[in-house]
Amino acid sequence: MTNKDGGDTELAFIGALSLWLLVSLFSWVASHFYYAWQSNEPIEFTSRGLRFMNLLPASIQFAISVSVVAFFTYEAAKQSVKFVKLLRG
Repeated sequence: MTNKDGGDTELAFIGALSLWLLVSLFSWVASHFYYAWQSNEPIEFTSRGLRFMNLLPASIQFAISVSVVAFFTYEAAKQSVKFVKLLRG
């Protein structure tokens, strides 16, 4: 990696890596929602920001978590493509 691009390559790499780590984290959370949904066990949120999730059924909680995983997967793939383009260019 050269420094001719002003550090854009390094930033794209760090961004892509952190987004893929977030994808793996949210996938793990989504799997817990799925298991709770299938076993009819409630997941109870205690934080103020997430208490509204207690009002939703488990299937909706799982759908929300899958949509978050899909969004972050898209963003991570987009950032990875940007990194590869910077490497080749």
